[in-house]
Amino acid sequence: MLLWVAGNLCLATHPGVAQDLLITNARIVVGNGETIAEGSISVADGNIVSVSDGTDATPDAEVSDAAVSGGADPDAVVTGDEAIEEVIDARGMTVLPGFIDTHVHTMAVAEGLTDEAALAAYIEDELPHMLGQMLAAGVTTVLDTGAHFPAVIEVREALAAGRLAGPRLLAAGPAFSAPAGHPAASICRDNPFCLEHLTVVVDDPDFARTSVAALAEAGVDVIKAVHQAGAHLPVISDEVIGAMAEEAEARNVPFYVHGTFFSGMVRAAELGVDGFVHVPWRDRADAPTSEAVFASAGIPIATTVSLHDSFVDAEGIKRTVMGGTFPPAQDGDRAQAVANAGVLSDAGVSLAFGTDQQRARPYPQAVLGEARALAEVMTPEQVIAVLTRNAAEFLNLGEELGTLEAGKYADMVILDGDPLADISRIANVAVVVQAGRIVVDAR
Repeated sequence: MLLWVAGNLCLATHPGVAQDLLITNARIVVGNGETIAEGSISVADGNIVSVSDGTDATPDAEVSDAAVSGGADPDAVVTGDEAIEEVIDARGMTVLPGFIDTHVHTMAVAEGLTDEAALAAYIEDELPHMLGQMLAAGVTTVLDTGAHFPAVIEVREALAAGRLAGPRLLAAGPAFSAPAGHPAASICRDNPFCLEHLTVVVDDPDFARTSVAALAEAGVDVIKAVHQAGAHLPVISDEVIGAMAEEAEARNVPFYVHGTFFSGMVRAAELGVDGFVHVPWRDRADAPTSEAVFASAGIPIATTVSLHDSFVDAEGIKRTVMGGTFPPAQDGDRAQAVANAGVLSDAGVSLAFGTDQQRARPYPQAVLGEARALAEVMTPEQVIAVLTRNAAEFLNLGEELGTLEAGKYADMVILDGDPLADISRIANVAVVVQAGRIVVDAR
């Protein structure tokens, strides 16, 4: 199993000045299984200083009056560098670790673009709104599992430097695809620009090794391959997956795989894959195999079960949340994905929160939809762990993020209400703190 030390991701305090914060009278969901009914959290220099049971903590800095507003939305995102030392009275509210989405596509709506000028216009004009939606949903860190390369690396660096407001970004760069597979023959079909920047087509182990090495050298945070997609689409061969796994391990970069069949994911795990970006939905997961292959080896899986949700549009047409017409053949996919998530969780497999950037509904609704779907087979406490601690561990950032503990980065979400009583409360975002800085304030 690859032991990865984050080297490409910049986890330094946001260039905007971190605030000295004191949150009082809060219900605190620490993220490690502990809940404090009423307590305080102190923050300095972007880090959590203390998490205390009770209300006797005192701030170390002068405090200004707190602004009061209402209704979390992307316009509430704070984009300036002003630092306001503040006490937040969170009575009746719940503080959780910042949410983490391990499966997004920040350039998803740009997949049909055909040239550099159009992509640059998207990054300039549309991407900031998407990133703002992520913050407004309480998401402070994301993994992009497939986007235009090298543009996504430039976006990552802009976020790290504070030139863009948004979650911390880890990036896989282009997704590896079998010839005539996904995304080469699906998203990128008849689009040379997409084929050049969004995917790497592989059918030769040597070329696969060379490509993995080149991407690692260019600074991607993970390598991602589409091992299996549709039931009738070709798969990347075992020989190629094995070669990629060996090269990624040699380069100290995690290797994550898109799989849709439980049986195929078992085989990919045997070939040395470090994790998976979907819960399978095309066949049933079984508990003994899940425990033996995934849980015992510490191989995590991103959830994305709600990507199979559907809705009826204004014209009465049933559509998927990914934007297309809902195929009748997929009618049972959601139920199978949710059931498999329950089997995997019960078997001890670490599940990490992922939405897959659902194109046809606003991002905060995708977060809520995923949490609600998981809550069909998990307790609210388990869903919150998936959103926070498990997701941080999926990214090998569990020492820095994912729980509210002294010494970790001060990434926090303050919610109106109690998500332990009703997981839908995760949508009631009042304040988002990223590395000690208030980035959303909708009080």
